[in-house]
Amino acid sequence: NGGTPEWLRASTGKAFPTPETAVHVLLNMGSPLFHSASVSKGRKAVISTIGVLTAGGAGLALALHQAVKASDLELHPPLYPWSHNCLLSALDHASIRCGYQVYKQVCAACHSIEYLAFCNLVGVSHTEEEVKALAEEVRSALYTYQATGMAPPSYNEVLEFDDGTPATMSQVAKDVCTFLRWAAELEHDQRKRMGLKLLMGSAVLIPFVYYLKSHRSSALKSGKIAYRPPK
Repeated sequence: NGGTPEWLRASTGKAFPTPETAVHVLLNMGSPLFHSASVSKGRKAVISTIGVLTAGGAGLALALHQAVKASDLELHPPLYPWSHNCLLSALDHASIRCGYQVYKQVCAACHSIEYLAFCNLVGVSHTEEEVKALAEEVRSALYTYQATGMAPPSYNEVLEFDDGTPATMSQVAKDVCTFLRWAAELEHDQRKRMGLKLLMGSAVLIPFVYYLKSHRSSALKSGKIAYRPPK
């Protein structure tokens, strides 16, 4: 009705007066309209296939994970509320002393602490006189027995604490863990003490610096310098 379209006239070089002839040419030449429709259908099919494969793979992986997990047979370690886990909390020095006693009587026969000296115990868990006695006792034991053996494992009442603490298995494990935690980081309490001092100093220094910046230097910020050329 409106004549031959411009794109059809450009592709064939001549006009087609009847609609039947135009449809015939479109089918034979591959019209862009029909081509784009086929491409969109193919793209949808590819996307759908990829989605199905992805969902199937995720479901299979989840099923295998649940099968291998065997949640009924899992053992999770208990979360003990250690007192030194807080930001500014020091180690329990009484527990360090008991832990050293556990290490000395149960663990030291087979496990040594190479980088820990007796002087490190002074002021932490023992007095200087107690440390000297411990060092003398160890020296005498080395020259007397000249032999070591595997100590018994940890169990209830495996030893008697000097301060009368009940030596249950959980208490023994807790104390020896605290001792080993201290032995791995001797500066633990000192580092937290320095951090506390830094926070206290910053609480005083920061407001003072802000006051100087806001008030004392306000005259310099708002002041103007005028240049008057000589006459």
